[in-house]
Amino acid sequence: MGLFAMDHLYPAPQDGKPGDDAVVYSIVCSNTNPNVTDSDVSVTLTAYKTVGTERELCTFDGHLCFGNATEGQYINDNPATVVMPKGSTKAVIIELIDEDVLAVCTISPVVNGVNGTSVLAQYCPSRVIISIGGTSTKPDESNIHDSYKDGDEWMRTKSSADAAYGSWFRIVGEKGTDGEYTDYTFNLSKDKTTKDAYTVPGNLKSTTWTDAPQVPNTDYPYLWMRMERKNLPAFTAILYEQKYTYVRLTGEDGKTVTAQYSVDGKTNWHSPFAKGDIWMRTSEDGGSTWGAAVRMVGEKGDGGAWTDYRFNISSALTTSSPLTAPTPLGRSSWEDAPMATTSSFPYLWMQVQKYSDTDTIDGKATYVRLTGQEGQNGESFSRIVDEYQALAQQDPSRLDSTAWKSDVSATSYSADYPYLYKRETVYALDKAGAEYAKSRTVPHLSAVWGSVGRIGPIGYPAGIWDSATTYKSSDDATPIVYHKNSYWYKVSTTDSTNEEPSADSKAWKLAPNFSVMMVEILMASFGKIASAVFSGDFMMSQYGLNNKNELTNDYKGFDGDPTPYIGNGFAPNICFDMLNGEAWLNKAHIRGEVDAGSINVEYKDLTDSDATVVSEKEYTLNNDLNINVDVSGGVVINLPTSKTYIGKHVYILSNTGPFTRVIDWSVVIASATGIFASGSSDLTNLRGGYKSITYVGGVIHLMGLPNAFGCVWGVMSEAVNSINYNS
Repeated sequence: MGLFAMDHLYPAPQDGKPGDDAVVYSIVCSNTNPNVTDSDVSVTLTAYKTVGTERELCTFDGHLCFGNATEGQYINDNPATVVMPKGSTKAVIIELIDEDVLAVCTISPVVNGVNGTSVLAQYCPSRVIISIGGTSTKPDESNIHDSYKDGDEWMRTKSSADAAYGSWFRIVGEKGTDGEYTDYTFNLSKDKTTKDAYTVPGNLKSTTWTDAPQVPNTDYPYLWMRMERKNLPAFTAILYEQKYTYVRLTGEDGKTVTAQYSVDGKTNWHSPFAKGDIWMRTSEDGGSTWGAAVRMVGEKGDGGAWTDYRFNISSALTTSSPLTAPTPLGRSSWEDAPMATTSSFPYLWMQVQKYSDTDTIDGKATYVRLTGQEGQNGESFSRIVDEYQALAQQDPSRLDSTAWKSDVSATSYSADYPYLYKRETVYALDKAGAEYAKSRTVPHLSAVWGSVGRIGPIGYPAGIWDSATTYKSSDDATPIVYHKNSYWYKVSTTDSTNEEPSADSKAWKLAPNFSVMMVEILMASFGKIASAVFSGDFMMSQYGLNNKNELTNDYKGFDGDPTPYIGNGFAPNICFDMLNGEAWLNKAHIRGEVDAGSINVEYKDLTDSDATVVSEKEYTLNNDLNINVDVSGGVVINLPTSKTYIGKHVYILSNTGPFTRVIDWSVVIASATGIFASGSSDLTNLRGGYKSITYVGGVIHLMGLPNAFGCVWGVMSEAVNSINYNS
C-alpha cells in the first residue's frame, strides 16, 4: 500500500477561491507491499480545522473539498471512505479552502468474516385428532413445504449442519389469554347530564347496574349506560385514570352552539377566532340563522348595564347545568379573548357574566361550549336481541357472521353440533325512527349439548317467611314463602334458618308470577288472593288489629272471633262468615237503601273513645261517634264541624235519669255551626240553628247535614226524659 503525496498541512489557496490550489493524492493498493495485508483496503480521509487547542471536523461549504479524481466525482462525506481492491490505484483530490485545515488519511485492511451457518425451515397446517376426552390439533405431516402458505400453523427448523429437522412448534393460533372486551350495564336516573363522561350520574334508581336496560318512567326519565373495559393488558393506561365511562341513551338532545368572529361586527365573519377579532355571533341551528353581534373583546363600558364575555379551554364536554363551570380548565383564569384548544383541553368554553352597572354583578355567570365536533343524531333505546349459532367444534373462529339465529331451535344445536355460541345486540332508534344496531357483544360459549337434567322438586306453600323457622327442602319438595310482596322458593337442599329471601341469597330464588291459573277446586290453609285471606268458613282482610288493639297484618293469629277487643286474637278490618252469613266491617259506605229488620248500634264509653279532652267535663268527638256518656255532672260534648262529617250519624246515650237530685246527670251537646231540631224544614238553607241541646236520660240521634258554613247537625230522633234547645 502506498500513499504518494504529503499527508500534512498545506497552506490555503493564495487567491482564496476553491478549485485553483488542489492537492492530488495518488493512493496505490499493492499486493506485494509487505506492510499491508494481502487483501482489499479501506482508505478513510478526515479533514480537521484547528480551533485553539481543539480539532473540529471541517464542513464542505467553507473549509475543503474531497474529490475522487479517478471516477470524476466529489465525495460529500467527512470522513470519506474509499474501498480499494488489491492492485488498484485511486487519485483523491483534497482542496483546502481555508487556513489551518489538516487532512488525515487512515488505511486499514478489509477482513472478510467466516461464513455463518444457515437455518432451514419447513411449514405445515393442522389436523384435528378426535378422542374420548375431546378434540386436539397436531401437525399435518402429509402436507409439508419449505415456504409459508396461508393456513399453515406449524413450523420446524434445522441448521445447514444438521441432518434432521427439530420438533414441530405452533406459530399460528397458539392458545392465548382471554382477550379484552367492553362490559355494558344500565341504570335509570333523574339526571340528564353529568360533569363529564367519567362521572357517574346522580339520583340513580338503584345502586346496582343491570345487564339489561330498564324502561324509563316519570320518576326516572333517563336511561344511562355504563361501559367498562375488561381484561386489559397489564400496565395499560386508562384515560384520566377512570374505570367507567357513562352515556345517556334516552332523553331530548342538547343544543349545538356554533360561533363566528369578526373585526368590525359586520363583515368577514369566520371561524376559528383570529388575532384582532373583537365581535362574535352565535347560531343554534348549524348556521342557518345567526344571533346579534356582541362585542367580546374590550366590552366593558362606563356606567350602564353590560355583559362580560370571557374564555377558557377544558377537557369537559358538558356540565351539569349552564350555571356550572367546566372542569378541569386549561388556564388558571378566564381570559378576555378566545385561545387555541389543545389535545389535552380540546373544547373552548365561554363565560357570560352580566353587570347592572360598571362594577355590580347581575346574577350568576353562565357557561356555554363553543367548539367540539357536532354530535350524532340523538337516539333512543329500542331492544336487545340474543342470537345463537351452533358449531361442531369449540372454536369461535369458525363462526359464520350470516348464520346467527334469534331462536335456539332455528340453529343446528344437537349432539352433532354441541357447542352453542351466543351474542347480544343492542338496537337503538335514530331521530327518524329507524332502528340500527348500536353495539354488539363478543360471541361467547353459552351451552354445551348434554343429557337432560332431572325433574325438579314440587313447591309447597309455607306461609310468610319467618326468621325463626327452619326451612327444609329435598329432591321431591321445596317450600315457597311470602316475603316483601313477593314469593320465593328454596333452591338449596341445606336447611335454612334466619336467611332472608333476597336477590343475593344463595338459599332462595324469586318465584315467577303467572298471569293465568285455571282450577276447579283450590284448597289452601290461609290461602291469599291479593289482600284477601281464606281460612275455613271465613274470608277476611290480611290487615286488622291484634290482641292489644294495634295495627297488624299477622292474620295467622285469627282464632275464629273477628270482634276487636283487648285479649282477642287477630280482628280483621273486613270479615265474612260464609257459613252463617255474618259480616264484620271496620267502616261501611253504603249508597242506596238499607233493608234491615233491626240496626244495633255499638256504643263506646266516652272516656274510652278517641274524643279530644277539652277540660275535665268537656269533650270534642273525632272518629268514635256512637258514645255512651259514662261521666256525670253536666258533661259537654262538642260535635265536629268539618265537611267530612256530612252524612255521618251520631248516637249519644245517657243511661241516667232524673230520679236523683244529688248528682247533675244532664248532657250538653254543642255545635259551632248549629243544631236544628227534629222536624225543621229546609235545614240546608237555615242560617241559624241552636248552639246546643241539654237533655237528661235517653238517646239522641243526629246526622251531619251540608251547609254553606260547613257541617251542621240535625236531630233525626230523640227518646229522652227531658230536652231543651239553647239559642
